Amino acid sequence: MKNVENLYQELRPIILKSRLSIQFLSKESHASRVTIWRWLNNINTHNPDPYKVYSVLSRISGKGTPTEVANHFGGEIKSFLLRYFNT
Repeated sequence: MKNVENLYQELRPIILKSRLSIQFLSKESHASRVTIWRWLNNINTHNPDPYKVYSVLSRISGKGTPTEVANHFGGEIKSFLLRYFNT
């Protein structure tokens, strides 16, 4: 449970500091506006869909592969992405 909380705590500032709007991110990724809103407001108690996390963070970072995205952000995000994408 602690890892899930840490993951959302790391996602929140990244999305908020992004120059891309939530609306743009939802259009350009596989995550809906509601999903991104839930991430920002710590509504979820389970791990998010790794493909949605990867999709949003790849748009923000401009990185292409899950490994590149994971290495760019580090921390719990890196552990989460590498665990699900087996890279």
